[in-house]
Amino acid sequence: DLSAGAIEVCKRRADELNLARQATFVCAPFESLAAGAQRFDVIWTCAFLHHVLDRLPHVLGLFDRLLADNGRIIFMEPVRLSEWVKQARRLVPVESAGTPDERPLETRDIDVIWKSFSFHDTRLFGPVSRAVDRLGISARYEYAPPFRRRLADAGYRLDRAVMRHRIFRPTAMIMVSRLSRAAPHL
Repeated sequence: DLSAGAIEVCKRRADELNLARQATFVCAPFESLAAGAQRFDVIWTCAFLHHVLDRLPHVLGLFDRLLADNGRIIFMEPVRLSEWVKQARRLVPVESAGTPDERPLETRDIDVIWKSFSFHDTRLFGPVSRAVDRLGISARYEYAPPFRRRLADAGYRLDRAVMRHRIFRPTAMIMVSRLSRAAPHL
């Protein structure tokens, strides 16, 4: 991560979970890691790819160089899978703190990722979990009182049930997916 503060939070959480000895945290742009020989079993990105869409194939190539042979990439990204949802969102006044060049991943971006990696365990989250987040119910989940955790869990379970139905998938707002190296195309 570029943020020393984010690295400190990760170290603290790893320590709390007794994982500190099993984890390596690096405060640097990931591009600088790709030049080295170190490879990682897990690469986790959270709301990163939608900031580098203008150079997505290059970034995916760097991920491939950083990934250990049997490693996994896990990403969580905002998505927009439907043009009508895009138009509907414009009608709903939701404050955005994003940067001018960012946008959610669209189907064409997911296709680029698909060409480089195999998708596993993809989960979509939509309006229910987004509402839970907007209400602050899931903020600091691990430290929340049991009632708030149960409420957040129920919201996410409901969202997962809704997203299982093909008709609602275009309303997805977040995609979480586990990737591995793509099988060679013969």
